[in-house]
Amino acid sequence: MASASVIAAVTEEASRRIADMTISGRGFQVIKFVVGSGGVDPGDESVPLTPDVEATTLPQQTFGPKALVEPTPGETGILISPLCPQFLGLLDFNEANGAISNVGLIAVINHPPGDPLVGTEFLFAIGNRPQIIKSDADQLQLTITLQT
Repeated sequence: MASASVIAAVTEEASRRIADMTISGRGFQVIKFVVGSGGVDPGDESVPLTPDVEATTLPQQTFGPKALVEPTPGETGILISPLCPQFLGLLDFNEANGAISNVGLIAVINHPPGDPLVGTEFLFAIGNRPQIIKSDADQLQLTITLQT
């Protein structure tokens, strides 16, 4: 199985949701990821672009959303340190074939029960990396680390 990593920046929408959480108690959880081909300089696929944190959808999204890997029941992602959240996404043999150069994390509002916004999804983080080409003969494990 091939692996790739990307450092993702929290979006402006996620920053607003974090601020809202501290004021209203409205919580969310990062649950899915998406991939695309819009994360590199069009003239040089080895040069990643600076992520657009104002984006509300992943630029040139080609696949997803797909659930993140859950390393232990009831959890999503892994904390490699208290200040460094890290998430795992797995692209199976027949998924997302072609160019991959950006990854997005999708969060869903999940608290408090009965709140009309529960179930609302938003682009939580976006990361760009040098382009890789995935074929249907490949499995790819993506490690997505939040920039802190």
